Amino acid sequence: MQPIQAEASDGEFRLVLKSAGARYAFGAPIALVTELHYIGREPKLRLGGSGSGLVVVSMSQLGGPLEIAGGGSDDCVHYSVTPGAPMVQQYRKSGGYSDSDPNVNFYRAFYADPLLRLPRGAWRVFATAEFYIGDCPGPLHRLNATLDLVVE
Repeated sequence: MQPIQAEASDGEFRLVLKSAGARYAFGAPIALVTELHYIGREPKLRLGGSGSGLVVVSMSQLGGPLEIAGGGSDDCVHYSVTPGAPMVQQYRKSGGYSDSDPNVNFYRAFYADPLLRLPRGAWRVFATAEFYIGDCPGPLHRLNATLDLVVE
């Protein structure tokens, strides 16, 4: 399997979304990692954002009905970043669903499984980093990186 990645930049920051590959066998766990890099000149910078993490990952089934919207908490926690030391985060499930959704059985099974597994088909994966420089609220930064995967 050949690793793939997508990147987005916003001045002093770079968001990287990585996958172990572009194609996965049905039932196989999918490996996703995000990295938030500070590439500015300050030796240390304070960021504010969600206590559940500065990066949220969502997924959309291309040509299908499934949407896995990642979520985070509304609190403000401070993080410290330095050049050359990215904030690395393995994918973890977040978000929710409605019991009235016609795909509720899929969502229940999805969130019950500790590993990321997706149904067959084409999927778009979105990583969104959202944070403030300094205190919340402050100057807002939002970066989005997108990858396409196929489950066979």
